[in-house]
Order: sequence, then structure tokens, then C-alpha cells
Amino acid sequence: MEGRRSGRAAGRRRATATLHIEHAVRDSAEWQDVFDRFGDTRREGGVRG
Repeated sequence: MEGRRSGRAAGRRRATATLHIEHAVRDSAEWQDVFDRFGDTRREGGVRG
């Protein structure tokens, strides 16, 4: 179909959602360990940050 990409009309932009979560961390080393273990899961879910 000419002028269409991914089911969107030509010239239309795709919206991007942003989620900001903030919480206290008591033990940064423990937090970092858990965070690092879920890197693949975050990427598979589309997290880019």
C-alpha cells in the first residue's frame, strides 16, 4: 500500500509512552544486583533506558 507504514497513515507520528517510577533504595549493591539480572527482560519488554 503506497504511503502507509506499519498500519499508520503517511505523515502521522507514533505516540511514545514514558513511565517514571521512583522509590527509596536501602542497599544500592543489592538493588544493582537485582537490576542487572533483569537486563534481558527489560530489553525484551522494550525498555531502552
